[in-house]
Amino acid sequence: MQPDEKMAADRHMPSAYGVMGLYHGEGFADQVTEGARLIGKSPALVMSDPQTNILAAAALLDQAMRQQGSPAAQREGAETWYAQLLQRYAGFGPLGGNIGAYARESFAYSVLDSMNRAVRDNGVVVPSRKIDLSKSFAAKRLELLGAPALTIDLDNDRITTDTSNRNGIIRGATAQTDFSNAIWNPANGNNYSSGGNSTSAVILHTMEGSYASAISWFQNPSAQVSAHYLVRKSDGQVTQMVREQNQAWHARNHNYYTIGIEQEGYASDPGNWTGALLNSTAAITRSACQRRGINCASAWKGPGYDTYHLVPDSVRVKGHGMLSTNTDRYDPGKYFPWSSFYSMINGGAPPPSGPAPSTYWVDTYANAPGYGSPTSTTQTGTLYQGTSYVYCKT
Repeated sequence: MQPDEKMAADRHMPSAYGVMGLYHGEGFADQVTEGARLIGKSPALVMSDPQTNILAAAALLDQAMRQQGSPAAQREGAETWYAQLLQRYAGFGPLGGNIGAYARESFAYSVLDSMNRAVRDNGVVVPSRKIDLSKSFAAKRLELLGAPALTIDLDNDRITTDTSNRNGIIRGATAQTDFSNAIWNPANGNNYSSGGNSTSAVILHTMEGSYASAISWFQNPSAQVSAHYLVRKSDGQVTQMVREQNQAWHARNHNYYTIGIEQEGYASDPGNWTGALLNSTAAITRSACQRRGINCASAWKGPGYDTYHLVPDSVRVKGHGMLSTNTDRYDPGKYFPWSSFYSMINGGAPPPSGPAPSTYWVDTYANAPGYGSPTSTTQTGTLYQGTSYVYCKT
């Protein structure tokens, strides 16, 4: 795994390197440099060579184990020790408090849960190793980690289970989330704009990283990025980090009218799209369409792309790499199952057949150059946001 250079200029997360996904600073811990130091290799080799990357991660785990001490010395069971070790290893930086701890615990929970389930992905097979999660985490904490819906109170650094309305539609004015099966875990106030979102479209992303690391990063005041929703791949857990009426910083100059959904994983990974991940993303999208009057039937029907690909403005549910001015993105990528997703958000209806889309179109949500008349040969006019046409030359 390497950061995709085609999306380098607009990543929403610190880059992770190699099969072990080691961070190289950029707001998180510099695991690459520290791991390289521990094994006597160069950071460049740790980032590029799979075997060296694994050895560096093993050295970092060994260092964390030595810092933590043995389970026997701490009079704890192995399951608790594993969970604490993984939290120490996570590499998310200095974010403290109860909510910062939750991000690290979520990382540990995901790793241990994967060990329970076994891994079969892209030819890699890791047998199941039974871990009693009830021994890894305190009972109340485990309830939070596995819950589909939580309320997180940032001001008081408190997390509680949300047992309110579960149908995905908010009815009460005091509700913390817009999609009620979401955890409310707010982004740092430096990473989004208050108010001003007309919520007339849904944009799908990939995190290019893990769910837990995205939660931690969006709470970092220096991140300058956020999304409304984050979805966990293993079980579809949803965290809402920005209220829909506010502008999450996820799509450049399209933030003022869009709801952004970040999905765990990588656009370049053909095995990324689990049923749990897609089901939760579809549920958020259906809910947004119902509550906000977005036309789910206008959703992109496929195919996916591994390069930037502009689609018509009339498509109101689409990918990040289908928006103007986001030319260095292509997520959610060519492996995202757009046709199946269309059916999931439209009551099982298949995408309608029809004529091929036009060769040319204009995205009216961004400034673009145009021609002053049908006969002009130079770009003398400008299409501004809110206008409906421009002369195009073929």
